[in-house]
Amino acid sequence: MSEKTIWDILNRNLLFVKNAVKNSEAKTADKLDVYDPESRQILLECREPDIGALTKIARLCGGRHDTGTSFNLVASIPDSKEQVLRIERGNATLTFGGPAVKISDHWDSLLGKLKKKKLTLRMKFTFVPEKQGETLVLQIKGGEILCGDKKVARFLKWNSDFFREKQFNYAFSINQEVPANSQIRQVLLAIAFAQHRIII
Repeated sequence: MSEKTIWDILNRNLLFVKNAVKNSEAKTADKLDVYDPESRQILLECREPDIGALTKIARLCGGRHDTGTSFNLVASIPDSKEQVLRIERGNATLTFGGPAVKISDHWDSLLGKLKKKKLTLRMKFTFVPEKQGETLVLQIKGGEILCGDKKVARFLKWNSDFFREKQFNYAFSINQEVPANSQIRQVLLAIAFAQHRIII
């Protein structure tokens, strides 16, 4: 899969996200499908291929047993199973503020670490890049993500027949001013796919 194809997906400004665990299926891992609302096709599958037995049991039990557990979510292109992003974190239950969330690119190279800021009134995170780029301070407030004082993305329900028909959990919209092919775009999408693990 070419770099251009991967960035064509990452550069989209609107995605629909759906929990892909069927009602008849025992949930032992997170499964999400990410759709393009225009073509109505699945762009990415987010799965947890490498989690351990204890984490699977926690997923199955759910609720407080699953809150704060480790995760290793890989967003890949459905047909090729080629990785686009990896978002992972260790167990958060035994650490103050929780361990950092690691975000890796399509080469599985570490982009940087997202860390929740301690003792803040609102949900704030710091993203520290591994190699290049500036440290980002992100705030999640009322479903919106702010970088500094700029709104860069938001979670929302979408008013369309397709959204209701497929019973999507949420839409994720990235501000058009966020540069294409940029690291911040990768970070925002990582938050979008793992928000149910990060925003707790």
